[in-house]
Amino acid sequence: YRAMPDYISRRMALSALKSRPGVAPGPAVFGLALEGPNAELRSYAVQLLASSQDSSIRGLYAPALRRLAAGDTATDARAAAIRLLSNWRDSSVAGLARIAINDS
Repeated sequence: YRAMPDYISRRMALSALKSRPGVAPGPAVFGLALEGPNAELRSYAVQLLASSQDSSIRGLYAPALRRLAAGDTATDARAAAIRLLSNWRDSSVAGLARIAINDS
């Protein structure tokens, strides 16, 4: 993922990892995407995680999603993270949503 120079290549890598049936999305690559410099890829990674049926990803990605929800500069990425945490019934979502509302 790091060696991929452009947006399209990185997006395709995320899609390929997500499309493997029965396999949780790769923590190394999705972790890089969630914390990377491109806001669109951060939002896209969150959307792919939201579409996953694997419940084990909650423990893997909740900390990164909380960081996104609490302080991402991109509104779309922050909103996607809050929405996913809300769907997961994460206990931190109420406070994060209040921060986001007051930040706009």
